[in-house]
Amino acid sequence: MNTSVVVVEDDDFTRWTLRETLEGHGYTVVADCATAAEAFAAQKLHHPRVALLDLDLGRGPNGIDVAGTLRRNDPSIGIVFLTSFDDPRLISSPGQLLPAGAQYLVKKSVGSVSAIRKAMEKSLVSRKVRPLDDGFEGELRVLSAVQLQTLWLVAEGFTNAEVAKRQNITLKAAELQLARIATKLGIERDPERNLRVALVRAYLRQPGGENNDSD
Repeated sequence: MNTSVVVVEDDDFTRWTLRETLEGHGYTVVADCATAAEAFAAQKLHHPRVALLDLDLGRGPNGIDVAGTLRRNDPSIGIVFLTSFDDPRLISSPGQLLPAGAQYLVKKSVGSVSAIRKAMEKSLVSRKVRPLDDGFEGELRVLSAVQLQTLWLVAEGFTNAEVAKRQNITLKAAELQLARIATKLGIERDPERNLRVALVRAYLRQPGGENNDSD
């Protein structure tokens, strides 16, 4: 195995750990970068086959933004996101889409040789396939990407009116969408229970939710 990798992670200790782990598994880490600018410069200089990016890079572009630019510069580069979420659709905010064929590596799996190898290899052979509709786990697997984004907005505290505005739909349509999400998740109508609260609880039960310690 001699796959060249660029690591993009703003935390120094995590970045060093990732480099040591990858090199210990036979990968060639051509650069480890803390910022988007460093990542772009490393790509231009080393032409890595795969980019391993943390989603949260602090101020400025996030991992999805950086991945998009890396892919535009080199359509053949494999993209692997490092995330705490077990469902890949949870790593993108509304309006953001993962690059085609992007894979995700759950942080708790970084020490697993097979998990790393699988993510790296799939990132190179699946560049024309969007993996957002299968291969994930958890009760939210029954939701479409749009429905999941709606649930994300509710969990972030947006009102139904704000959800409607962000998705460019009517308030009635937003309310109907929440009702459909509840039905898919098996949340029964109960006049004594707040639907939005029940939906947020369902979201937080997902591995990687804000109150989940899956890291």
